[in-house]
Order: sequence, then structure tokens, then C-alpha cells
Amino acid sequence: MKKAFVALTAVLALALTGCAAPEVTNTPDGADKEQGQKQDAAKAAKVGDKITLAGSDEELKIAVTVLKVVNTKSTDEFTTPEKGNRFVAVRLALKNVGSQAYDDSPSNGAKLIDADDQQYDAALVTGVAAGPLLDTVKLAPGKGRQGVIVFSVPKKTKLAGFQFALDSGFAPQTGEWTLG
Repeated sequence: MKKAFVALTAVLALALTGCAAPEVTNTPDGADKEQGQKQDAAKAAKVGDKITLAGSDEELKIAVTVLKVVNTKSTDEFTTPEKGNRFVAVRLALKNVGSQAYDDSPSNGAKLIDADDQQYDAALVTGVAAGPLLDTVKLAPGKGRQGVIVFSVPKKTKLAGFQFALDSGFAPQTGEWTLG
């Protein structure tokens, strides 16, 4: 049964992404896209910058802004990071700038990257002090939402980057922001 589920997931992923070549962009909106391919790290998207990402359907476009990255604590007494870890919240602003409704779980398409190029998936938490969670989001065209995605990382980890993609991470385009 597990093999069938894995196979079905792979088939669905291929169907969602189609044949488009994957793209990772760190060019903030408003920057010259041609120069963006040649830009140095100082001009790469950072906290406060907006990147508009496309979904698998060309009508889906979401402007994503990383607003801040902070250490946080759970709002309940039962959820804690593993021993030696800490919770980090990435606060995002999402705005639907396309013509199709957005219906997704943003945490599925989010990765936190450390200075050693290791990546971390979103943690399962029910609430944190840093703000409301972006666990399930539905946005009509023109509408926006803000909230956090939470990660559990080792306490001494130096954060280097954040990646985000639509369609639960299966969209052909991924945005990347430099942290720190």
C-alpha cells in the first residue's frame, strides 16, 4: 500500500508540474530580470523583498514578501522543539495578483536553509507567539494574507536562506530569499 501511495504521489507531482523546467529565482520584483541572472549576492532578494511566483497554472500568481524571521515559542504547553532545537518563524505576506483563486497549504512549499546548505521542512505546530500560522490559505484574486511558517532547527544553526514555491512545493518556480 505504501508503494502505491508513493507512486501515486509521484504521478500527481508530474501532472501538477507538467513539462515546465524548474526555476529558482532570487530576483526581487522591480529588479531588472536580465541583470537578475547576473546579479551578485548583495542584490539578491532578502527580508522585506517581494517575489511574484507563478503556479503550475499560468493564471495563478502570488506576490510573496518575507517580512521577518524570528525565534518563537509554542503557545501551548505540549508542543516543543526537540532537545537542542529552537522554533524559527518566517513571517510572510501573500497577495493573489493572478486571475485564479489560490488554495494551498503554504508550509508544504517552504524550506529553511542554513549556512551549511542543509534544508529544513516546516514543523507541525498548533500555534506560536510570533503570530497566526499560514497552514491553509484560500485567496480570491486581489486578496492577501499574512502569517508565519514555523521550522524546528538546531539552536546554533546560522540561517542563510528561505525558499518558497506554490502548489505545495510542486510549482515550476521557486523564490529564494537570503537571510541574515
